[in-house]
Amino acid sequence: MKILTGNDLKTGDVIWWAGETRWSRHLADSADAGAEADAILAREEAALRVNVPYIVDGRQTDQG
Repeated sequence: MKILTGNDLKTGDVIWWAGETRWSRHLADSADAGAEADAILAREEAALRVNVPYIVDGRQTDQG
């Protein structure tokens, strides 16, 4: 599982990619970017929706 994170350009808050072009301040909203992670980050950074984005390897568990 690949999840994407970075900082909100307006507030500096940590945000998580939640799919499509949506970002959330809640980790629980994060979506698996899978094999498209690098392409999504490039697109989202170019669109100025996120600052200093990066990929985090994750795994889904019973607790979240």
